[in-house]
Amino acid sequence: MDQHGNAKITSWTWRLSAGLWRGLARLVWLIIRDWPDRWCQRRDLRELDDHRLRDIGISRMEAQREARKPFWR
Repeated sequence: MDQHGNAKITSWTWRLSAGLWRGLARLVWLIIRDWPDRWCQRRDLRELDDHRLRDIGISRMEAQREARKPFWR
């Protein structure tokens, strides 16, 4: 504590805190950056005909289930 009774933030505490925030920001970025791709892929999957779905080995029901998922999942 300093002379006024306030807790001092040591340099290692500050570095740890800054590192945690950077890590959190990176995690958020990694999640958000994929959202547009997921949205497009699910839209495209929804538009495939039965022949194309058979080619990739999934049923119409599986395609619809995947296409209904929100883009953030």
